[in-house]
Amino acid sequence: MEKKKLQNISIAALIISVLPFATLIPVFLQIVLPDGLRTVWGGVNIACVIMGLCMSIICVKNNKSRSMINIISTIISALLLMLVIGVIFCCTACSGLDSFAENLKSGAEQLNNDVAMGQDIIGKRFKTYRSV
Repeated sequence: MEKKKLQNISIAALIISVLPFATLIPVFLQIVLPDGLRTVWGGVNIACVIMGLCMSIICVKNNKSRSMINIISTIISALLLMLVIGVIFCCTACSGLDSFAENLKSGAEQLNNDVAMGQDIIGKRFKTYRSV
């Protein structure tokens, strides 16, 4: 009975692990989805990756139910989880770079203004010394 239950869980884990690849269907069909739907779809993909990995690990830990399906499901889920983590870190880094670029630009503008002010002040002092 328990082996049958774990076998059903392993098949479900494999299906859930492969489900995030459904994201590629609109890409191949050149369908553009609205922003809200893409956000929901991304959340569902992350949830599927995590659930598939947890279910696969449960099945692989049990020596009696360990099979090729469980191992493949675990590998797929682990690779997708690493991909999701990489995308999250890249997006976080890019948003940080945007603010860094903004700060760098405003700093360069401020430096330019300060240099211009300094040149004006030095020019006025030079003129006053020359006129004397």
